[in-house]
Amino acid sequence: MKFSTLIAPFAFASVTVALPVMWPFCLTQGDANDIVGKFITVLQHTNINAANATAQALIGPNFFEKSDSINMLAGKPVGSITTPSKAEYINGVLFAPSLTGITTNKVLVAGCTSILWYWNMAGVGSKQIPVTGFNLIEITPQKQIADMYVEFNNIGWGIDIGFTVTDYTGAQLPTA
Repeated sequence: MKFSTLIAPFAFASVTVALPVMWPFCLTQGDANDIVGKFITVLQHTNINAANATAQALIGPNFFEKSDSINMLAGKPVGSITTPSKAEYINGVLFAPSLTGITTNKVLVAGCTSILWYWNMAGVGSKQIPVTGFNLIEITPQKQIADMYVEFNNIGWGIDIGFTVTDYTGAQLPTA
């Protein structure tokens, strides 16, 4: 009887200590805001070395990006992986002109491990058309970006970076 009285509290304590390991990882709204804020500094990359250091820490080792919006502008097949690796993504972002005029419309935690970021970018290329879009960002337990799905107004982006676009009547866009 005394033995079980002594062992029971230790058994309960060991179950209690082990329990948090068994629960899934869940992002908080603060985590999501922090990750998006850091990601914006990478896109803006006003200081290339600082942006690179942030990107290296923020993006996970098995990162990929998928975006039909980008694929269409880049002439890649719709449905394919846009950027297959962390290194290719970081180089692509840091060697491209910085994006300015980024406004966050909404940051939402989606489930436990994803962030939905709804944004507007007024500083793309010629800045004729503000571009609005979404990033669905999947996050690792280490709070790194595992992968990202991006969709946005690629016609507006295309016009801003020099594409000539016409509507169904043949009239050149934009009329903004």
